[in-house]
Amino acid sequence: MLLTSAQIIGRYCLPTYCGELPHVTQCIDAFLDVFSPLWNFAEIFSKCGSLHLMQYVANKEPSRSMDPFYRRYLFNRITWFAAERGDLDAVKWLVESFLPHDFLTKVVNGAAAGGALINSHLEAVEWLKRNAPPRRECLKEIMQAAGKAGNVDIIWWLYEEHDVDAEDALWSAQIEAKWNTAQWIFETCEMEDPTVDWKGAARCGELEFLKFAFSLEIGCPNKDAMHAAAAAGRLGVLEWLYYVVGLPLRSEAARNAARNGHLQVVKWFKENDCPGWDLGIMNAAATGGHLKILQWLRENCSDECNVSTMHRAIRGGHLDVMEWLNNNYTIDELSAFVMYTAARLGHLEVVKWLHAHQCEGSAAAMDGAARFGHLEIVKWLQ
Repeated sequence: MLLTSAQIIGRYCLPTYCGELPHVTQCIDAFLDVFSPLWNFAEIFSKCGSLHLMQYVANKEPSRSMDPFYRRYLFNRITWFAAERGDLDAVKWLVESFLPHDFLTKVVNGAAAGGALINSHLEAVEWLKRNAPPRRECLKEIMQAAGKAGNVDIIWWLYEEHDVDAEDALWSAQIEAKWNTAQWIFETCEMEDPTVDWKGAARCGELEFLKFAFSLEIGCPNKDAMHAAAAAGRLGVLEWLYYVVGLPLRSEAARNAARNGHLQVVKWFKENDCPGWDLGIMNAAATGGHLKILQWLRENCSDECNVSTMHRAIRGGHLDVMEWLNNNYTIDELSAFVMYTAARLGHLEVVKWLHAHQCEGSAAAMDGAARFGHLEIVKWLQ
């Protein structure tokens, strides 16, 4: 109740250290103070995020009582922290009032702007540009952060006014799937050796960006792009890679599609006579637990399955796939190892099914379940 009353008075009745009764606010602070002997100004701000508390503790610390190098270290650390979380008031106070004649280190100078950029605290970024301009050795790091954030204004400012290579922003933008930003960089900035993330764009299904990048004639997508597109189910990208770019179809890409449940993509690979079509496609579907793909493969392909297909379903805990395989194929007798594997991975319903189908290995299964902390399986096997 006492603390609540003090909070109400301090927040609504007595502006911080100003107004007609600043001494009253200071007396209340002193009365409630149980932390300033324990924490320095940086610790209190990192714990509470309160500028008022940081100012209070800093004012109580005699400047000569703290080693100046340690004080500078704390100043840099907390300035970076405040900028990263977008607390512009705290950044202003630290830079303008707390240590106005000190300097931000190389790391903090770059990280403060970079952290603010990545977290989209644009007001803090603009203030840092004007009042704590980045040092030359920090510009590369800030360019990377600008690309990661997709901030074309900062990219252009660094490129035009500070002559920073835009390639760092280009790669960061692609890694973060900022494809519009990446295309803007290609169109706006001159670069000596730009790199296209074909695999990432294919995985994201960014067909228009892929077409644009391909038109620049600075490279060509390869099999990794096809594998990524297949794994993500990007049929439009696959068609472009095959029909326009001319990449050959690969069974590994078809397996990626089957493993991740992309039935239409699996059908497309089969319709286009993908070479190397083998049992691996069915095994991949069993690994992912995709029963519809397995059913389609059985109806439309001549491939049989074997015990390895069942093993993959067991490892994934896919009971419906196991039951379907058991009902539609003749599976060799399962070894005790599969019971151990299911127990070790915590698949209780699979363990029950295996036990009901006379699979040996209950003792080993109990050891595996106990070793990996699956108590419910241990209890059931007892």
